[in-house]
Amino acid sequence: MTTAVMAPLYERDLELGRNFVKAYNDYYDGLNLFLVFSDQAEVHKFNCHYNYQYFVCTEKLDVSKKPISQKKLFGVRQIFNSTDFSNVMVVDIDSLPCANVDLDDCANYNIARKKIYASPSTNHSIINKVGRDCANRFFSPQDVQKLEKSTKGFTLYFWFNEIPIYERKHFLPFLEYINYSKTMDRLLYTTFDYIIYVFYLLIKDEIELVEIDHTVVSDQGSFLETQSIQDPTRFDAFFQLAKPMWIKEPINENSMKRVWMRLHVNR
Repeated sequence: MTTAVMAPLYERDLELGRNFVKAYNDYYDGLNLFLVFSDQAEVHKFNCHYNYQYFVCTEKLDVSKKPISQKKLFGVRQIFNSTDFSNVMVVDIDSLPCANVDLDDCANYNIARKKIYASPSTNHSIINKVGRDCANRFFSPQDVQKLEKSTKGFTLYFWFNEIPIYERKHFLPFLEYINYSKTMDRLLYTTFDYIIYVFYLLIKDEIELVEIDHTVVSDQGSFLETQSIQDPTRFDAFFQLAKPMWIKEPINENSMKRVWMRLHVNR
């Protein structure tokens, strides 16, 4: 297997974490599963007897900033520095594995097509904090101008439309490009790790941002997050086209052939 799966964990979510690891072991052997803990005390309290590996974050964590993105980036870097995995899928601990699929095949398929599917948003915070402010924090004015165009003024939102995949050949150059050792303290709760990474890929013309057709535009989140208000026929058609790996609520089985995880199970 060339694809790892990684999730950050926090003391308040230990029970969610145990459920996640158990479910993962129900469908996979767990040898490619990594967790990132804040400290050794969390490791001790977790006390889960299923297969997984873990890292303890050795960077200073500012709890006031809810350092989820920092722990994710730390974990991805540790995996690439200490293992031979080529790709890392990064998920949140409130997701739940629900099927067995070929993770390498899924990762390679997504990487090869070089497309990220996005949906329009009217949410002020998504546009200006998750989008524009995030870009301004980590990229040059010239890069931000390019991103303004490719994201239609940061209204195209792709967070949670697919499981984030980090590719080894791009990840370390990405950290160097944003001078991460010097800019790490610019991370906020609203500067999502994968948003920054995809912005880098867009700047480097490594991927294309594709707008999903005929979506119900709202301020509630991405296309997959707003499944309940989307037209079921259109939603099903998107799954047949884009073949996402996770979903909130099950749909036609023939449209979920690559789905192996449910997201936001605790919301």
